[in-house]
Amino acid sequence: IHFKITDIVRGDDLKASTAAQLLLSDINHHSSFQKNLFYHHPLIHHVGGEKLSKSAGDKLEMTNTVRHDASTKIRLLRNVGRWLRLEESITSFDELLTVYLEKRKEG
Repeated sequence: IHFKITDIVRGDDLKASTAAQLLLSDINHHSSFQKNLFYHHPLIHHVGGEKLSKSAGDKLEMTNTVRHDASTKIRLLRNVGRWLRLEESITSFDELLTVYLEKRKEG
């Protein structure tokens, strides 16, 4: 609410947390929070099958991999594009943002 964020993207494992936050915002009369667009994406997993997790220290590993491996970066961007139901083949963050914002304007 404070930062006027309108789009919240998080993993499927946080759906219950989102529901609790929406309930709390209703109880506290913060209707602007309920107007946010929430998108819960499928979880990203290691090759071994366990989910990537910031709390397990995966943030640095994932960030370094994406930063230094162009093919990983493009795959990640395309996955995000698919999760957002974008038809375009995304190759950069700027392109992802532009296409997403255009789609959002269209409704």
